[in-house]
Amino acid sequence: MTIYYDYHIHCDNSPDCHESLDSMCLAACEKGMKEIMFTDHFEFYSTPNRSKIFTMEYLDKCFKRISEARNRYGNDIFIGYGVEFGQPHLQLKEAECILSDYPFDLVLASVHKIDDKELKLLDCRDTANQSLLDRYLDNVYEMVCSCDFDVLAHIDLVKRYFCSAGHSIRIEERPEMVDKILSKLAERKKGLEINTSGLRQGVKEALPGKNIVARFFELGGRIVTFGSDAHVKEDIGADFSAVSDFVPDDYELVSFRKRNISN
Repeated sequence: MTIYYDYHIHCDNSPDCHESLDSMCLAACEKGMKEIMFTDHFEFYSTPNRSKIFTMEYLDKCFKRISEARNRYGNDIFIGYGVEFGQPHLQLKEAECILSDYPFDLVLASVHKIDDKELKLLDCRDTANQSLLDRYLDNVYEMVCSCDFDVLAHIDLVKRYFCSAGHSIRIEERPEMVDKILSKLAERKKGLEINTSGLRQGVKEALPGKNIVARFFELGGRIVTFGSDAHVKEDIGADFSAVSDFVPDDYELVSFRKRNISN
């Protein structure tokens, strides 16, 4: 299967990306992509302090720029207006208000932080690893159970940062919790993302691996999206050929429009 949809990309709307929106759109067209989904970050926190970056003004800017890009490139490619919510279970009411106010095509849900601290900044020494793994999965499960979203992004993102610290930790070490997460996704008819960014980083694996995706289907999951998590134009659609066999041969790619699946 050839994958022409990249449903997880960023542009310079996101504070961690410096590639322009136009540059990303042009690169996607040159690569023959049919659909791309801009899923720029919006992070939530457990503390009373609110981010000075992730505001309504920020979302307004994102929507305005995506709308302008659609006018420029819409004849050549579908440009989706998505968002990547980080830890939305920490501020459920705020997340719900945002979803009611903005016409997103796709909402990704991610866990990037524990106790408001980026995963990459956590103590990944041997003595801390098992506790961090459990706390990470607890956060993912709470998010999957309580939040309004469409697709769970990079379910095992934590392994990227363990690898960076010189450790090999996999969520597969917690099969019961992984099954609970995947079963809840299937029950709620939510999707699972296959994120290829790990193949370009130290962990050298997709997020998640093939076995997790297979288990998702075994537990009744039906919706899978592919995302490069590109922050530079060169990474759009990167390594999709390496994960095309993660889904059944007869699997049909899904398109999202205004948070509804449109095949």
